[in-house]
Amino acid sequence: MTLRIDSPSKSDALRFLREAKAPIVFTGMLESWDREKNWIPQRLADVFAKRPIRFRIIPKTASKSNSVLWETQCRHIEATIEEFLAWNSNEKRSKKPKTDTGLWTFNPTDYTAYADYKYMKDTFSTYPNLMASVDWTKFGLDEKSSRRESVFWMGGEGAHTPCHYDTYGFNLVAQLSGRKRWTLFSPEQSRYLYPTRVPYEESSVFSRVNVGCPDLGRFSMFSHAHPVEIVLEPGEVLFVPKHWWHYVECLDLSVSVNVWTPMDSDDADRLTESITRTVIFAIQSRINNQKDSSWMCPSESFSDFDANLSLLSRAYAHLTNIDDFQVSSETLLEALLHPEVVQLVARKLSAGK
Repeated sequence: MTLRIDSPSKSDALRFLREAKAPIVFTGMLESWDREKNWIPQRLADVFAKRPIRFRIIPKTASKSNSVLWETQCRHIEATIEEFLAWNSNEKRSKKPKTDTGLWTFNPTDYTAYADYKYMKDTFSTYPNLMASVDWTKFGLDEKSSRRESVFWMGGEGAHTPCHYDTYGFNLVAQLSGRKRWTLFSPEQSRYLYPTRVPYEESSVFSRVNVGCPDLGRFSMFSHAHPVEIVLEPGEVLFVPKHWWHYVECLDLSVSVNVWTPMDSDDADRLTESITRTVIFAIQSRINNQKDSSWMCPSESFSDFDANLSLLSRAYAHLTNIDDFQVSSETLLEALLHPEVVQLVARKLSAGK
């Protein structure tokens, strides 16, 4: 059963965030957000007016398919929030707008849409009143940095993100309007989730299992997984511990804001992320067109081997406090071709999974 905590003090809330090993639902922590005034969808449509944002178009059948629908397989459309709300509610237009955003080329009976991963510092920089209402200080977080690093999400019923875990930090999610269903798995269950790094997105490790409709013929070990399921209601805040897997689906028109908070252990993860980036882009540049989007999520951009090796060196130096150490091509090859590593790769290839 998920722990639920109502209106803890700042010191108690911060203690829970530092010590908890399982998800927690907090209540009574969003009064200062004035969410019923600032964060209802129509209010956001009024504030954004004619400014478009990017929506990911998702077939409503995707969550019931045996295969994961990756972001790289989705169409993306620019639309205003007002246009999205009209389309989402399937309101018929009296006349075609002068500039067709393309939303209405998709039947809202068959599709939903998601404005996801919108960093507040980019999307809300010209809306200071909305930015000011984002307040994580009751959790003991720094006011300015946590606000700038917060991320906005708005999606229609059925909009979802594939199952994954975040490499860095812990996650706080404020549910401001509508509901979301979170299906979570502890890090100890990773082998049941069939991890993959393709498509590549820094700090996201995806599962090859569509949690909404798992293919147990292909992914039989998933049957051993024991999820924690939480329906997050408006006004609640979910704490997601570091490296917990999660599959998230909007149960109705939903608005939420989250923030990932750094932890000391992130230094080690930056090193593994740097290695991953260096290897995947090195392979991609040799056998695949760099413009092929199937390898990496839209949020990523290609960087060459030298740039990635430099990033890897900085991550290593930060972790070890050896400022003058440079990871060379030879050093990286030695590590990757160590017999234990090669044997592990061979076992993975032989297993075919």
